Amino acid sequence: PVLHWLASLPAAVLDAWPSLWVMYASALLFVGQIAAVAPKLLAAEAALLQTAPDDTTRDLAGHIASIRATLAVTRLDAEAILLESRRALDLLHPDNLPVRTAVTWMVGVARRLLGDRAAAGEAFAQAIAASEAIGHVIIAIAANGGLGNIQEGANQLHAAARSYRRALELAGELSPPVASEAQLGLARILYEWNDLAAAEQHAQ
Repeated sequence: PVLHWLASLPAAVLDAWPSLWVMYASALLFVGQIAAVAPKLLAAEAALLQTAPDDTTRDLAGHIASIRATLAVTRLDAEAILLESRRALDLLHPDNLPVRTAVTWMVGVARRLLGDRAAAGEAFAQAIAASEAIGHVIIAIAANGGLGNIQEGANQLHAAARSYRRALELAGELSPPVASEAQLGLARILYEWNDLAAAEQHAQ
């Protein structure tokens, strides 16, 4: 419904309210229409150029950078993730905790891709603390899964299992796609521990 509403608005209306362009890009990203996101971000930036700079426009610019970082995550482009994440954290308002928390998780993803497991683990831990404090469940699931992967790679299997189980606890019975890393990680650990039935259950 949000996408249908945004698509129905004339470009002049969207240009008058750059936050609508950002919302449009976010909604497209959320439903997986990746190719359509970048043009909306360019339109948002063009609209922002026509507005007086203030804390709101600066925060919107940070949100745009965070969406670009998310696009880089889908490409597994670590350098682009870090570049856009740094820009986002520099521009986002300190009170914009949901987006800042998501960006912190993305920093962890980039560091893990670059093989810097210590820095990745630190970023994931920060994202967990922030996301659980504000109830950002999706990021909490993803960050616990990421931290579990770091711990598993360091052969800290009991700690990894706790992280994976926390992710699945947050995911609940629906177990959204973002929980798949935790499901597979726990399956690997249970297989290592020769609990084959439980391992198969999580793998399935």
